[in-house]
Amino acid sequence: MSAFGALQILLADDNQHMRAITATILNSAGFRRIREVRDGAEAMDALRDWPADLAIVDFNMAPLDGVEFTRMIRNSADSPNPYLPVIMMTGHSEKSRVVEARDAPLQVPHPVRLGGLEPADGRPHAARVAPGEAHREGDLEALEHGSAGSVG
Repeated sequence: MSAFGALQILLADDNQHMRAITATILNSAGFRRIREVRDGAEAMDALRDWPADLAIVDFNMAPLDGVEFTRMIRNSADSPNPYLPVIMMTGHSEKSRVVEARDAPLQVPHPVRLGGLEPADGRPHAARVAPGEAHREGDLEALEHGSAGSVG
């Protein structure tokens, strides 16, 4: 079993197909304990009886999106784990969404590397906009012009 096999991953996405794709990718990387939920509200409920080591959440979900979930997990008095690492994923790359996700209290160390799973350019697969690296104004402007060199 991979070193990742013991980690509990909470996967929140309202799109069943994206959950299946993401879970398959996680499984192929060695993650075996994955709990899938449909939105941020279900994720909060799940965390009350299933202590996840990491949450991977979609940016855009209803009734509770990834940004609001992250704010609740960090700031709510009844949060089950205010220090839970959160990775936010989205298919959108508009500047406003990247800035909103960036400003959410995610607290995920970067770069993210999964063993030998690293692209040829050496940049991490997930969250290519990383704190202290790609949050420079030029990188965000690249999103608007379709030349997102730092964002994958």
